[in-house]
Amino acid sequence: MALGNATLEGAPGTVLERGLNDRIRSVASKYGAQVIDVFGPLTFNANVLVASDCSHPSGVGYLAILALAQAAFLTGP
Repeated sequence: MALGNATLEGAPGTVLERGLNDRIRSVASKYGAQVIDVFGPLTFNANVLVASDCSHPSGVGYLAILALAQAAFLTGP
């Protein structure tokens, strides 16, 4: 799990200084695209928001993603 988190969010002071999500945010910013960041909510509330397969959101997790998307598109960048 630590390697996956470092790959997605980066690990300062290592070769993975910037993670994939950092790069996505940079490209999105360059093109004015909206990013819906679900890493934090799913990571910090994994017991509730992640399904038992540990790979997909649970039903409540999908509702959380929907709420983040609605908030992003209703408020705009």
